[in-house]
Amino acid sequence: MHSGEPQPSGWTPIAGRMTLVVALLAAALLVPAIAAASPVVADSNPSPGATGSGSGWGITPNRPQAAQTFTAIAGTLDSADFYLEKLGNPTGSMYAVVYAMTGTYGSDSVPTGPPLATSAAVNASTIRSYVPIPFHFDNTLSLAEGTHYAVALRYDGTDPNNWVSFRLDTARHHPGNPSLYQGSKWWPSSMYDAYFAVYENPPAPVVPTPASSEWSLALLAVSALGVAGEVMRRRAVS
Repeated sequence: MHSGEPQPSGWTPIAGRMTLVVALLAAALLVPAIAAASPVVADSNPSPGATGSGSGWGITPNRPQAAQTFTAIAGTLDSADFYLEKLGNPTGSMYAVVYAMTGTYGSDSVPTGPPLATSAAVNASTIRSYVPIPFHFDNTLSLAEGTHYAVALRYDGTDPNNWVSFRLDTARHHPGNPSLYQGSKWWPSSMYDAYFAVYENPPAPVVPTPASSEWSLALLAVSALGVAGEVMRRRAVS
């Protein structure tokens, strides 16, 4: 307020400042501190370089998808990696797609139903063989702890002579299993596993708020200090 302006009854500069302090303290105590969560590996199978074994399925116009079943943790879907290889000079878009799962996990499990999430497109011409190719999602799909899903590679290329190889682990280091989409049907395999990784953003850890009695006492103490300061100021003036 400017000098000379009428002031509300009972208002003083110190009282106004103390009101602000009390309000800020209340906000700090009532709003929990939320730590930013970073993506973590929810499930994966070692890279070909780590195991020394591998084969591959050709992803072509007549069999445009291959999948691997996995187990989720609680969180939102962030991204997925596949180990791929170029055969010839494939072009066109590739996507990672997450589905619900049906069947027996590890033997004949396959994707089912419509896609739950589809990643941003990756151009097949950018594949570097035997290195993980990342596919990024929009972090809106929540996955349930301990639930089995399927993550698939979909390739929209149209040239049967230039295609993508979906790399497979012949030594089987993962409890899920892969499957190949052909003839409008998913065909499971219990002989391989895909080389893959799925990343999730776990729920952000929340710092517990103080018990109501604790912050009530804190507010009471600050208020008392404000009142004492105002009394002292008035005595000094008088």
